This record gives sequence, C-alpha cells and structure tokens, in this order.
Amino acid sequence: MRLNKRVLYQVAKPVDIGNTGFIKDLAKDLFSTMTKNNGIGLAAPQCGIPRQMFVMDTEGQRRVVVNPQILTASQDYCIMTEGCLSFPNEYLDVSRPSTVTVEYRNSDAQLVTETLAGLSARCFLHEFDHLNGITMHQKKDQL
Repeated sequence: MRLNKRVLYQVAKPVDIGNTGFIKDLAKDLFSTMTKNNGIGLAAPQCGIPRQMFVMDTEGQRRVVVNPQILTASQDYCIMTEGCLSFPNEYLDVSRPSTVTVEYRNSDAQLVTETLAGLSARCFLHEFDHLNGITMHQKKDQL
C-alpha cells in the first residue's frame, strides 16, 4: 500500500461493519504502511481508499478506528506542531481540543466509546480530519 493524495480532499464513505475481513485486512495494511513511514496514525484516504477508517499507535495503545464520531470536545485548546505522512518533511502548528470523547467501531466491529487526551486526542482528531477531506494545512489556517 502506498501513500496516495488522490482522494485526500474528499469526504470518505462509511465502512460496512459487517465485513470484518475487509476491516482487518485494511488495518493490517494501514499499520504496515504507517510503521514503515515512522508514523503514529494513518487514515485510509491517505492510501487512496475513500473509507472512514484509520489506525493509530499512541501512548502504548494501537487502535483500529472505523466510522468514528466525535461526541464532545473540550473548549480548552492546545497548539502543537504536527506532521503528516501525506506531506513528508512538513510541520505546522495546529490548534486542537486538549481532550475529546469519541465513539467508533474496532476491528471486530465492536462499539468503543472513550475519552482521549494529549497525543492520543491530537492523533485521533488529525486522522478524523482526513476522513472529512481536511488536512493540517486547513487547520493551520484556523489559528
């Protein structure tokens, strides 16, 4: 699987959660591509697959995130420098909520609800943006 900007600016379609074989195969490919490129998160649209799915590996926990929703976000924002595998060697200051409560399906299509903070919240929000055709460049412009 290669990084691909072709669908990067499109809104991704939901994943059929009944097709766990597809989810697990795509997750394996995404984790492999992410790891080979020294990333901590990677969304399917970054690899030319316009589906609402991403993987992340932050703070010692690997997650497969399918059809995510943001339930709440803190009003406390933090500015940090972000990079993106779709834009190698580019780093931008981006403002994001410090904590976020999210809901998604995992690789077994089980519903997960959790509150994330710190790097995990930032990574989730960055990858979630990719599912909506938004890059860190557009977020930087909101500073």
